[in-house]
Amino acid sequence: MSDKIIIGVTDCSKYDIYRNWVLSYDNRVEVIQLGYKLDNFNDIEKCDGIVLTGGEDV
Repeated sequence: MSDKIIIGVTDCSKYDIYRNWVLSYDNRVEVIQLGYKLDNFNDIEKCDGIVLTGGEDV
């Protein structure tokens, strides 16, 4: 089992703020930006959790 925690954050204009907020809690965290414009729906399978930002895609 990997020690890395992968969190998906949905794309929005304040993505950087959400990413930095998630990264501030633990150095084992990796953040993946999720969004229909990025065409990366399958990356959801890699995520241990998802932050729904309430942005344009939610």
